[in-house]
Amino acid sequence: MNTEHFLNILGADFYAGVPDSQLRPLCDCLMDAYGLDPRRHIIAASEGTAAALAAGYHLATGRVPVVYLQNSGEGNLVNPAASLLHREVYVIPVILIVVWRGQPGVRDEQQHIFQGKITEKLLHLLDISTFAVKKDTTEAEILAQMEVFRQTLRQG
Repeated sequence: MNTEHFLNILGADFYAGVPDSQLRPLCDCLMDAYGLDPRRHIIAASEGTAAALAAGYHLATGRVPVVYLQNSGEGNLVNPAASLLHREVYVIPVILIVVWRGQPGVRDEQQHIFQGKITEKLLHLLDISTFAVKKDTTEAEILAQMEVFRQTLRQG
């Protein structure tokens, strides 16, 4: 899928995250569109920082931001996800784009294997709904899933 189309489907106008080689198309597209305009795109030092920036953006604008990261950064996301963003705390909606290294059944480097096995479990434990985008996932499927997510994001 074309990265620009994917971003249009998300419908966000603020992105913060930690770049990764698997996120290169996304990062390149964001750099082309926004550069390092702090009102639209911030490259963060950690995933927790990206989540905090996204929370601040939402509180200032009421809009839903996007945080992008590799699954190895989920540990850095736990604290802000549980103590800031969660619907039982401040109800701050954020769309997460998480690259899934070490996904079961997909060949990857040894250091990604265990993290890959627990990626979905960690997200579900944090009460974060997921949808895995695969090579054969269609634009229509992503559009339909984003409609489901939008309902959840509006409800908090």
